[in-house]
Amino acid sequence: MVAGTAEGLRTFGVSRIESARLLDKGCARPSGFDLAAWWASSTEELARTRGRFAVTLRVEPRTAAAFQWWHRRPLPPPGRRRGFVTIDAHFDDEEEAAFVVLGLGAKVDVVRPASLRERVAREHAAALERAGD
Repeated sequence: MVAGTAEGLRTFGVSRIESARLLDKGCARPSGFDLAAWWASSTEELARTRGRFAVTLRVEPRTAAAFQWWHRRPLPPPGRRRGFVTIDAHFDDEEEAAFVVLGLGAKVDVVRPASLRERVAREHAAALERAGD
């Protein structure tokens, strides 16, 4: 969504809108505004400045197929190793990567980066400790 703000036009992710209300006041598109050009420029800027968190995962083959469908980002062809499929993927940040990897449970191993592998190990250990309580 593109909207005018005090700082000028901005692009907003509709999926992040938590609530909306209809106002009596109308709005008008600025004269000369080209939505297609704005969108091209805005998405290019987002891709250029967005944090990219690269990971390498080893995933069970059936899970790899589901992951590739869900991830909806281009992934290179997977390589095979010891019955698992190796996937290089990008996430917005480590938080998103951890969320996804933890959701895959024992069907995934984090190859790199070490920070994500260690974070996932800590989360699994904490879950096992809670289960023992």
